[in-house]
Amino acid sequence: MSEAKAYFGTRGLLSRIEVGDDKKFVVDNLPTLTGVVGTYEGQTVGPSEFQVEEENSVFSIILRSGKFISTGHFEGPNLVTVPSSGSGAWE
Repeated sequence: MSEAKAYFGTRGLLSRIEVGDDKKFVVDNLPTLTGVVGTYEGQTVGPSEFQVEEENSVFSIILRSGKFISTGHFEGPNLVTVPSSGSGAWE
């Protein structure tokens, strides 16, 4: 597992996940309001669809290649739209 942060935009939709210092799963490049600290386990290559889910105030972002799980620490407003889904790619 690696430390990671997920960023959500003005409508609470996933914008990107950053894993470590050099891996990013990018959905869009729009401004973000909310950052959620967590961990990521899985591969960091290629395109993927994703789903954002919440259970007991813990956010999960499930990709084909892995999974982000929040550790509960937020930066900015707690604005995350759940459930939501979409697609992006690792850069």
